[in-house]
Amino acid sequence: MAAAHPEHGPELIEDGGRKYLFYPGRERLGPLPEGIFEPAIRLTDMDRQRVDLQVIAIPPPNFHYHVPPDVGADFARIQNDALIDLSDTQPDRFHVFATLPLQDIEASLDEIERDDRLLPLDGGALVGDELPQVAGPGGERLGRAAAVRSGAQAC
Repeated sequence: MAAAHPEHGPELIEDGGRKYLFYPGRERLGPLPEGIFEPAIRLTDMDRQRVDLQVIAIPPPNFHYHVPPDVGADFARIQNDALIDLSDTQPDRFHVFATLPLQDIEASLDEIERDDRLLPLDGGALVGDELPQVAGPGGERLGRAAAVRSGAQAC
């Protein structure tokens, strides 16, 4: 992902045989469990923990609401494609909460329409009070559009 916009990260780094994410201007995050990178390891862990289904969502540092809209749209597309591809390998075990570039309502709507696999979703989340802060007054329009597209109720 950093290859698309290296100035915004994240960069995957290894230190002492462990993996970390590094974002410009922040402390590194990690160490990260191997199951994040190897679906077979995650499936083994899920079986051991008696977990039938995992919903995979982008962690908040990867929302990238602070970057220019075109960069945010690129990051959302890259992340959604990777998660959908993973889910497609094990559709009974992995589901996805898509991410949207909320700093640009039109780009968010475009992302919803771009790939039929993004919706219908099993659910979605907007963290805290971020939608009005990030998307402004268009956020309500986005919520209604996503709900209509997925057949859900907008709250």
